[in-house]
Parts: sequence; C-alpha cells; structure tokens
Amino acid sequence: MPDERTAPTPILERFRLPILLLVAVTTLTGGILLLLNRPKPVTITVLPPAPTPVPTATLTPSATPTPEPYLVYITGAVATPEIVVTLPYDSRVLDALHAAGGPLSNADLERVNLAFPWRSFREVLQFRLQSIGTDWATLQELGVWLEPEYHFARRGSAQWNTEVIGPDRRGAPQDGRFDFYSRELACVVGGLSAEKLRSLGITQTGDPVFLPHYEPVVYVGDAEEYPFVLNLITLMSLGSYPAAANLPTLQEISGMTVGETWNSWLEMNPEAAEKLGLQDREMVWVENAQGKRFKVRLRLVPGVRPDVVNLPYNQGHRAIGRWARDRGVNGLELMALATEPVSGLAALTGTRVRVYRA
Repeated sequence: MPDERTAPTPILERFRLPILLLVAVTTLTGGILLLLNRPKPVTITVLPPAPTPVPTATLTPSATPTPEPYLVYITGAVATPEIVVTLPYDSRVLDALHAAGGPLSNADLERVNLAFPWRSFREVLQFRLQSIGTDWATLQELGVWLEPEYHFARRGSAQWNTEVIGPDRRGAPQDGRFDFYSRELACVVGGLSAEKLRSLGITQTGDPVFLPHYEPVVYVGDAEEYPFVLNLITLMSLGSYPAAANLPTLQEISGMTVGETWNSWLEMNPEAAEKLGLQDREMVWVENAQGKRFKVRLRLVPGVRPDVVNLPYNQGHRAIGRWARDRGVNGLELMALATEPVSGLAALTGTRVRVYRA
C-alpha cells in the first residue's frame, strides 16, 4: 500500500499571519514617527534692494538785509516824557526807557514787560499781522485806516472806493486820501456867499467852513420854560436792533445801572430834582415844546448834568412781538423836527423839555 502521510507545511505559510501583523505595526509606527519629526516650514522673505543714495545739493544762504532802525514814541512816568527816539532794530522796552532818561520813582514797572519774547517792536507787529492775513511789507505800503474797519485795499482802487470810503464819501475825490479839509464839502458850498451860508446854519466863512469846527446848537423850546436838554440814550442790553426788545432775557437786564427793567425811565441829576421837589422813583411827565409828553418813572443819577435828562429810546414798540409791544415809551417821539445844517441828518441834541410830577 502506498504511504498516505501528509507533506509538511512550508515555514512561511505557517507564520504568514504573524508576519503580516508585524509588518503592519512596523509601517504604522514608522508613519507616526515621520509625522512627529518632520521639519517645520521655512518662511522666505523677499527684501527690496537698498535705495541708491542721492547726493544732496549744498544750498547757499541768501544775504539777509540789515534791519533799519525805527522811531518810538515814549510817554508816561519817565524822565523825559512825550518824546520820539530812534532805536536800533534789536532794541527792547528797557532800551526805550533808558532813551527817555529812565523811569521815575512812581513808575509801575511791574506792568511793563521789559524783555518780551520779541526782539523789537517791529517783530511784535509782524507777529500780530499774521492773524489778520497780511504782512509787514503790505502794512508799510498801505498804512493803517482805523475807521471804518480796515480793508487791505490800495488807495483809489475799486475795492477802496466801495469798501473803505463807504457810500457817504462817493462824491469825494477818488484818490484814497483822508480829507481833514473836506474837498467834498468845498465842491458843494464853496461858491456860496456868507449870507447864504448863514441861512444853512453855517456861521464860519473861508477855509474854516471846510474844516472841523463848532457850530452853535439851535434848540427848540425856551430855556426858561423848558430847562432840560433831552438826551436820548441807547441801552447796551437792547442796543439799536429793535427785535432785541422782544427777548425776555435782555428785558431782564435792560436797566441794571438804575434798577429798572421791562419799562422806560427818565434819569435826572439829584440837585435838579431837589429844586423841582421831585423824588427818586416817582412818576413824572416829560414834555417838549410841541406839547408831546410821556409818563415815566424818575431815577436820580448823580452823573447826569443838571441841565440834561436822559431817556432811553429802546422801548415803546407797537409791534415786533408780545414782549416788546406796548412796553414803555419811544423817546424819539419827543425829538423836535430839526436837522443838521450841512448833513441834513436828524438833530438829536436840540430838543428842550420840562419835567413835572405826574
């Protein structure tokens, strides 16, 4: 009989499963170690090339002109007051005091900055001119015009004639010069006779007609019967703008100097009131020569001239609003119908009135 024993199994076949498990574990372990130990990525930064140096040009400073000396007017508590001295450009206030002989013993030097931060008075002006949009050269060329508000316009230009001289000077020569001697008035009345000038209320003749001079005031009302000159005053609180009288906050402070608000009052010197037997705060009538009169409260003010009475004209409105309407009196209604002889404007100082107890 043939041999029926089985053939032996190969060794690889016998250990195939353990070998596969070992290979799998080894592969997995190697992968894990590779992930844990891989190198970090490197950041690459691209830098621009360094700029090519450019040679700088050497600037030659321009020559600075030597500042001129200036004139200074000095007055006050100094040895030689009211003098004009010439000082160098870099002078200070202390130099000006020495030029005037030095300060007197009663001089208050604490109120004078003897060494202010500017080197000269000119530098002070130059510093201040910057805030109004101009410079020293323009100031030297155009000078200064104080009234009306200054405009930096060249004399005789269209801007000068429209903004500086104003509409009341349009008939004057258009050369931009201030007329102390009024050429405009000379053009209007220069050929009139002395008699014709007197009819206009001008008592002077010749050149004085066209120069500032005094002309007697023509009063309306007899001085014996109407002993007071009516002086209309403007309240700072209400001003000349009518609508201000309709603001309660302004009415509350309208007469703080005399303790009167929301109404009108008449101010009189205490000596004048005593002669008339009038008392402070009592109601009085103030009447002009035409018989027009107002009833107001009397307030005694020592600063008023004995022959003058003050009456505010900011009240007495018939419209504007509920706070202003029918409140107080309008002093303008007491003014006489008179005008200035030359200008034709209303004469505000020629009205006489009398005052008596209401």
